[in-house]
Amino acid sequence: MNIRPLQFLAAASGLVFGLGACSIMQELQPGNQFDLEVGTCFDTPAKTSAISEVPTIDCAEAHDAEIIWKGPSSVTGDYRREAIEAAATEKCGVALVEYVGANWIDLDLKAGYFYPDATAWGNDQRTILCYAQTENSQPTLMASVKDKGI
Repeated sequence: MNIRPLQFLAAASGLVFGLGACSIMQELQPGNQFDLEVGTCFDTPAKTSAISEVPTIDCAEAHDAEIIWKGPSSVTGDYRREAIEAAATEKCGVALVEYVGANWIDLDLKAGYFYPDATAWGNDQRTILCYAQTENSQPTLMASVKDKGI
């Protein structure tokens, strides 16, 4: 029996439940971020209450993050920030494993996400963007992280 996947799942669970303390979640105001696609590389914007633009970078240049999943929030109904964050945390932990691979932790990566603010949510923008980010939030990646942890 291979123990590594079980150890990984335990580590991923810790990641999933620990994201809130990492300050790597950000509310999105209407802007270009909803146009970002999986595989887009960027430097994470400075932490503010909400952001409206995410400048992209060619993945062959130094960057600190890459979009690893994009999809609708599993939360329905009225805007509930805590519920949206909890659902995004869970989805992004899984997405990190699926996109990067089981050895993502060896690559000094962590998951983060962008989620819509109340205004965007009220305008039926329910997209969540998950990203893999360098552990130290510094532009140290020089290529896509897709399948790098396999």
